[in-house]
Amino acid sequence: MGQPLPCTSAPSCGRLCRGLGDSPAFSYMEGSCYCYNNAWAEGHVNTSAKGAQYYYKENARLIECADKEYTYLSAVDVCLKIFDDQKTWVFASNRCKADGGHLLMIDTGEKLHALNALIPFNVNNLTYEVYAIGLEDPDRDEVWTWTRDRSVVYNTTFWYLGEPNGFLKQEHCAGYAIFSTGEHGVVDFVCSRLQGFICEL
Repeated sequence: MGQPLPCTSAPSCGRLCRGLGDSPAFSYMEGSCYCYNNAWAEGHVNTSAKGAQYYYKENARLIECADKEYTYLSAVDVCLKIFDDQKTWVFASNRCKADGGHLLMIDTGEKLHALNALIPFNVNNLTYEVYAIGLEDPDRDEVWTWTRDRSVVYNTTFWYLGEPNGFLKQEHCAGYAIFSTGEHGVVDFVCSRLQGFICEL
């Protein structure tokens, strides 16, 4: 095991151990990172540091997230990255693909709840902020589908009140909106509009 490496979080610990070569397991506690040559198993003492968080190949997701600087949401087992860069929906989609992922797919209530807790409203004299997600109306027929998996039926209860409003029949892309009132929901918008976006691995 050796001496612990200094780091600031479990993801940064995972990144450190991954960079050292074949470390199928690591643990992190209060700024100390331990890398292991063997996968950790229940009852196997790797460190005397009580309260350490252990990760291993079966939970390699966290290491994958850390390696690409994404945030791991353990409650829903997804890696997310929020981009504040103002880009079009198509650019955002391609940016996510470059990371090996896709624009966020909100396919469960649990994922929507986790997202609500992750993104606070940023008060900039705005009434709301929108982040592009992987939902679109590709055939312009008001049938909304996920770009990652067209077979997954969109849960229409996730729409914000009054959405989709199809303003001027030009809004065929969707985004996750955060309102100054504290409300959240999915809204439609013009695909060429510049705004932030959320990628998922």
